[in-house]
Amino acid sequence: MNSVPPVVGVSTFVFVAVITAARWFLLDEVTMDRLVNRALGWNLVGLLMAGPAFALDHDDLGHRLFLSAGLIAVAYLYGLARLLDGAPAAAAVRRQRRYNAVGASVSGLVLVGAVTEGLGLPVVGGLRWDAVIWAGSYLPILAASVLIARACIRELRLPGATVAERLAYSALLTTACCWIASSCVALVRAAIGVSPEQPGTAFAVLAFVNFAVIAVLISFPVVDAVLVRAQLDRAGRACRVLRPLWRDLTAAVPEVVLLDGPVRDGESLSRLYRMTVEIWDAILHLKQYRADTPFDGDVGRRALAIAYAAQAKTRGVAPEPVRHAADAVPVGTRDRSDELRYLLELAAQWPKARALAGRQSAAG
Repeated sequence: MNSVPPVVGVSTFVFVAVITAARWFLLDEVTMDRLVNRALGWNLVGLLMAGPAFALDHDDLGHRLFLSAGLIAVAYLYGLARLLDGAPAAAAVRRQRRYNAVGASVSGLVLVGAVTEGLGLPVVGGLRWDAVIWAGSYLPILAASVLIARACIRELRLPGATVAERLAYSALLTTACCWIASSCVALVRAAIGVSPEQPGTAFAVLAFVNFAVIAVLISFPVVDAVLVRAQLDRAGRACRVLRPLWRDLTAAVPEVVLLDGPVRDGESLSRLYRMTVEIWDAILHLKQYRADTPFDGDVGRRALAIAYAAQAKTRGVAPEPVRHAADAVPVGTRDRSDELRYLLELAAQWPKARALAGRQSAAG
């Protein structure tokens, strides 16, 4: 890893560290996200431990530190590859414990070997066991790369995939193919006696570039999560528009509020669905407080009628039998998209209708 130019290594480390930190904060609930985050995290830990050693010209120590953390990252990478390839998600945690145990055990051997050599103690068999382990680590990387490539090919062959999904899987497939090629080259070089710790500048830079490409691919869900958290996605924007209408109607008709617990931050679609259901239920309930006025007609008239009804219920006016058969959902709405569009129009008219109803009630 000391073959990498410092500017490439530092910039890649900072970029991946930012993406990883964002993922740990925003995307760490699903098993696949956790595996990605931990694989990236252990890679960063290895770079962070090895960097000072390389800077102080302790290259052997730097290689061992990087390898010890990298082996655990490989364990998470293999677990992720198995999951992508279709292994049962229910057993993912149990499988990962086994992979982590193997990775941690071999990582411990690397550190023990480093201490043994540093103390000048004899090494079993006279071999550089860390070099053997480093070369052997390419085997699970190769296996994981094959599984990831196979999963990408399977997904790309499915009909109905969006352009964004095809681009993402194509980029991941390209990266997996690079991993397959680089692992094979590294194994061949190790077989002919070339130290895997000295891959050469070109090989090391390619590894860092692949690392950065993976970080770019997994940053897209982070962007989506940020938009959802800030309610800047489509569902979040709709929730912001509907919130004044929803707040007033649920305050007037609290019995329509669903009792399945609050919606967590970041679940814009769930929040939007719940808000629309509660708004329609409140409108239907309020019809009996404005029985002399139909709730159909244009959006402005309907918003004013709903505002009058909400104020009447809040003042304790007794409900009356509904004499108009118009349903709460307006004529012409065919599906949920039409219903949402109508509610957004209603929400746009709501502040004016609420103010007008308030002034007329005060004057009357």
